[in-house]
Amino acid sequence: MPPGFAEFWEIWPKTDRKQAKAECLKRWKARGLEAESAAIIAGVLAKKKTKKWLDGYEPAPLTFLNQRQWTDDIEDLAAAGEQQAQRPASPLFRGVK
Repeated sequence: MPPGFAEFWEIWPKTDRKQAKAECLKRWKARGLEAESAAIIAGVLAKKKTKKWLDGYEPAPLTFLNQRQWTDDIEDLAAAGEQQAQRPASPLFRGVK
């Protein structure tokens, strides 16, 4: 198993969406992603800090690889999450627990 893939799989969040390891490895090899492993791993680590991922809405790893999501602009994602967190609550939901 390529070391970059092994690290990618190890750092992926351990949720129900972490599946299809054999298919992920197949895509990793077919697309020559070992050469991009540092960028892929950095992308996963950065996205793990976004509100969406912290709230448990990470994609399946196969989707992440197929869509090359490590190339997405992490700063824009983090800023969007911060803006949403800073919005005042809707008056309809104030005081509702």
